[in-house]
Amino acid sequence: MRVREKEVLDLFNRASKNVPAYKKFLKDNEINSELIRSWSDFQKVPFVNKENYLKKYRYNELYWNGSLKSPFVYTATSGSTGEPFYFARNEDLDYKHSIITEEILRLDYSDDKTPILFVDAFGMGIWIGGLINYKAMELVAKRENLPISIVTPGINKNEIINIFRYVAPNYKQIIIAGYPPFIKDILDELEGAKINLGKYNMRIIFAAENITEPFRDYVAKKAKVKNIYKDIVNIYGSAELGAMAKESLLSTLVRRATNGNKQTSEQIYSQSMKTPTVAQFIPYFTNFEEVDGKVLVTGDSALPLIRYDIGDNGGVISYDEMEIRLARQKIRLDEEIKKVGLSKFNYKLPFVYIYERSDFCIKLHLHDIYPEIIRDALFSSKVNGDLTGKFTMTTKYNTQHIQYLELNLELKKGKVENKRLSEVVQVEVLHALKKKASGPGNINELVKKPGLVEVFFWAYEDPTYFKPGTKQKWITR
Repeated sequence: MRVREKEVLDLFNRASKNVPAYKKFLKDNEINSELIRSWSDFQKVPFVNKENYLKKYRYNELYWNGSLKSPFVYTATSGSTGEPFYFARNEDLDYKHSIITEEILRLDYSDDKTPILFVDAFGMGIWIGGLINYKAMELVAKRENLPISIVTPGINKNEIINIFRYVAPNYKQIIIAGYPPFIKDILDELEGAKINLGKYNMRIIFAAENITEPFRDYVAKKAKVKNIYKDIVNIYGSAELGAMAKESLLSTLVRRATNGNKQTSEQIYSQSMKTPTVAQFIPYFTNFEEVDGKVLVTGDSALPLIRYDIGDNGGVISYDEMEIRLARQKIRLDEEIKKVGLSKFNYKLPFVYIYERSDFCIKLHLHDIYPEIIRDALFSSKVNGDLTGKFTMTTKYNTQHIQYLELNLELKKGKVENKRLSEVVQVEVLHALKKKASGPGNINELVKKPGLVEVFFWAYEDPTYFKPGTKQKWITR
């Protein structure tokens, strides 16, 4: 039996006996846990989600032995798709995150005597990012006796700039971690403050959102990173189970090798119109399944989750299967690795790929418009000097009851709107829609409609749509 299946079945057996809510859930769904012995048996076990499980049973019953008599740390979901839910975690999740963090460090850290400054720019409140990244880096530093210093400015831009002005010059290696749009803002402001990042070995850790390859290229240039495959890593995590998977040298290589090629993307993943997050996961920690295009996650924590519908779309591919799918498209991993000057890994972890949520798009004349499409358009060199890349989008109807796409865009600090910028943005957005929007009808005819895109500009950090210190809402209804 594969490691992934063995670990999942073991957790299922333990939870079915020792988690009161899960025992009740199985009974309510007429599942006899004693009969679940194989992976095919396990496929008969119903999914759990917030409605049928987390909110249905008494809160303490969701935990091991129905007890809250342990030293937990609470974090919450963002509430972006409904009311927030509070999850308690124990030291086990911190440890797992620290192993993933150590993998990131070991990618490019052969000299264990060179000090590192870790700038934790995730929010430090109830959300999981700030505290768990702080704790994970602290555990790695102590366990491996590494000279890693941690500073926790959170989402305070002025404090981060001061850190780079007064503390960073004492270090050669710097890692900054945070929400992608926020880190981009920081890099733009550091450039405006005349702070030279080229003298550092800069690395970036992202989480909480998919990034596109044009975005990766942009921040790589701004941060002066040495190797785009090793120095920029996006973590796929959640408030429920912490860090579940992460980008690796290989996953980034695969993503960039398939990016922009519709036929290849369709053969590797389940569709070609969107670019998924591609990450690798450790089966001893967290496991994924693909069921009808949905990604289910199983993982142990203070509140264990079995076949949990986390709300994301995507799929799971074993390492061997990934090699086969790539080979069919004339892409050989070993050759691609050599092309970019990397060494082949000696371990082969499975891949999970994640698309933006199915409810994370809008319909424009029956075409699906995802934030990724607009983000790519705004990273065009023709407009990114004036715009931060943050926006909100919605669809509205004009006085003739014709539907159009409304975009509210954030200007960079000190920039002002002008007619030329508006025209160029509309051209870039229409080009992106033509290239990536999906839906019934002729997209070429759709983008010719007059007034299809209306653009509005807002000053930097205007609280109407771009209030600082909060996660950007890409879609307004």
